[in-house]
Amino acid sequence: RRLGTLSSVAGRLRVGLLCRYGVLAVGVFAAFTGTLLLIDAATGVAPTPTWGASSAGLLATALLLVPFQAAAEEYAFRALPQQVLGAWLRSAWWGILLPVPLFVLGHDYNLPGQVSIAVFAVATGILTWRTGGLEAAIALHVVNNASIFVLGAVGLADLSATEVSWLAVVLDAAMIAGYTVLVLRGVRPGSRRRRGSGR
Repeated sequence: RRLGTLSSVAGRLRVGLLCRYGVLAVGVFAAFTGTLLLIDAATGVAPTPTWGASSAGLLATALLLVPFQAAAEEYAFRALPQQVLGAWLRSAWWGILLPVPLFVLGHDYNLPGQVSIAVFAVATGILTWRTGGLEAAIALHVVNNASIFVLGAVGLADLSATEVSWLAVVLDAAMIAGYTVLVLRGVRPGSRRRRGSGR
């Protein structure tokens, strides 16, 4: 196959879809972050926004580097496994599930955090399969990672934290599930190739 088929069934990254899914991901992640901040405020542990010496650098990282890092992970853990394994095995689930342990091991979190990473990996695998491309997965990954850096830049997130609570995992899974459902509601059976050829 052509190299471009790693991006989508259209043989290239469908920029229109990427932008549309990006806007959707921003909205869903904003609702998720707002919920977390409200819970923190209700429990008296809400952080205070701050601006420090590293804030500008973190914002630059979020805008300039994170999109490439997140996209690279999607090509490595979603595009390649699904296409290579899909050429050998009949079920798409092999390509979705087999890379999950490697993706999880690449993130240094406690058990709840690893569960959250696994949920993310399965969801992005399903999105890649059902939409016929990486656009939805890349959009979610970029918005998720960039938002964490932005929150860290203003003191609302600890970028070095490795401990995640089960409550955060449940809320995170709900956010990922909500995004996945909203994306898949816009994908009709048999429409993947027509969508790709139109952008």
